[in-house]
Amino acid sequence: MDLQQPALDAYEILYKNLQPVTRSANSSEYSILYDDDYGGEYIEGDRLVLLLVGRNEAMEEKYRNLCEDSSYIRFADAEYSLNRLNNCKALVDELMLEYDIVSHGVDIRNNRYHIGVLEEDYDSLLEDERVLNDLDIFSITIEERVQACASSLYGGDRIRNSNGFSFSLCIGGTYQGYNCILTCGHGNEGYPTVYRGSTSTSIGSVVFQRANKSVSTEPIYKFGDFAIVKLNSNYIGTNKVRNASTLLNIKGVYSSVPVGTTIYKYGASTGYSSGYVQAIQQSYCYNSGTGGTYYVDGLTLSYVTKSSGGNAVYDGDSGGCVYIKDGSTYKIHGNVTGRWNGSVNHMVSSPIWYAQNVGFVPDTN
Repeated sequence: MDLQQPALDAYEILYKNLQPVTRSANSSEYSILYDDDYGGEYIEGDRLVLLLVGRNEAMEEKYRNLCEDSSYIRFADAEYSLNRLNNCKALVDELMLEYDIVSHGVDIRNNRYHIGVLEEDYDSLLEDERVLNDLDIFSITIEERVQACASSLYGGDRIRNSNGFSFSLCIGGTYQGYNCILTCGHGNEGYPTVYRGSTSTSIGSVVFQRANKSVSTEPIYKFGDFAIVKLNSNYIGTNKVRNASTLLNIKGVYSSVPVGTTIYKYGASTGYSSGYVQAIQQSYCYNSGTGGTYYVDGLTLSYVTKSSGGNAVYDGDSGGCVYIKDGSTYKIHGNVTGRWNGSVNHMVSSPIWYAQNVGFVPDTN
């Protein structure tokens, strides 16, 4: 992570100056607009790689200025702009009404829009005229559904609910002025009571929950898989999260992470693991074991491992804390959502911004 720090610094400067994101809690749209020459970014080694369409010297100079002349950037060619790739989402959302598409989103490194589909629909999807009309922009693969990590007050601690399911805690904070904790949304429908560990000791109740179950829901309500638990008066959420051997203090938020960022996770089932971000702003269709099918946008895909080997993400980790190291400071990224394609190394997480957007304030003091 220390190797990546100058590149992450350049990324923060770029996005401060680029200001590409337009979000509104009162809108049915979630729009991200960039200049049409911009193809995205990712971290490789100690460099932030900027992808440019029709790259030339004037364009490179423009983005050097936006990065305030950081020496830790380099440029590469892109065939498609990030705007063009992001615009594919509307079509794929439409295709999900007809095909068993289980994941989709921009693959920044390969400059394509990725679609994961169940094997039985793979051939028919490839033959669909709406796909054939622009086939080169898509990367279509056979996948299985994401498996959500829910089974059965520090970040990573085990909690369970009165619906009968077990989860992990992400981080403490406040919501509407009350002490709260953040966890996953799937399985927390109906505002259940929440208990500590496997005990019958109630710590509070869910007061806000989002994990979309309809493919045709208004777009703004499809972003993120999270739940906010209002704590009883004798419990307090904290900014402390677990790692391999101790507790860490979260001192900031880093919700939007570039591809290639080193990332850390702690869940009650598998404990501590680490890895790197493979894709951002991904959409998934998954069954959770908690009942029903979920259609969620805006998720992050990471590859994580454990130093001791074994499962790096598994059932019961949902809701657990996912964070990065920014210099000497640890910052929260979001909460575990599931494991991709049945893998015990591919983790899907929900960026914390979506919970912040509805009023959750994570504890970073």
